[in-house]
Amino acid sequence: MPCQGRSRYQAARPKVACSAEEISRAATVDLMKQTRKHSMVSQSEITTALKCSTAVGVAALTLTIVLVPVRSKAAGDEISHRIDQIYTDCAKEWEAASPIATCILEREKEYGNELERLYKRLLKGPAPNVAILRRQQRNWLKYQKQHCDTYYDLQADEGQGFARLSSAKCLLRTTLQRVEELRELLP
Repeated sequence: MPCQGRSRYQAARPKVACSAEEISRAATVDLMKQTRKHSMVSQSEITTALKCSTAVGVAALTLTIVLVPVRSKAAGDEISHRIDQIYTDCAKEWEAASPIATCILEREKEYGNELERLYKRLLKGPAPNVAILRRQQRNWLKYQKQHCDTYYDLQADEGQGFARLSSAKCLLRTTLQRVEELRELLP
């Protein structure tokens, strides 16, 4: 019986009827196709393997689509709560926007140090991953600077203190988000 990927709710909840043996065979067929050893694989085996591969792929994609936003929303809520708490703590200590921004930037620096530690830990991984991680980190740093500079520019009309505060909150938020991203990459 060929492996079939059926969907009850239009790919929202795929039912994968693939045995471990069929999944293994699908991987073998894929490998053979990649190495151009078609003569060893019958057309029906390729068809069966493709159906099973597609079903497994749909199941994995569905899980990713369903679970990632849940995890991201929870992490986002936690980050928002931390930012609010830091802002509240700084606002209790200082009354003007510029000193509050300085206080937030000091806290951001602490999280930046944690980010650096996580990054260095991840750099000890396999070489191909290290190259990708370095490129991602460089791109993220560029993004963070440009993104948070925009917050400064948008608030510049309100005065330098408000512009610094807006930019500081952006730096804190993006740093906390990146810390969470890197934590997820740890083995």
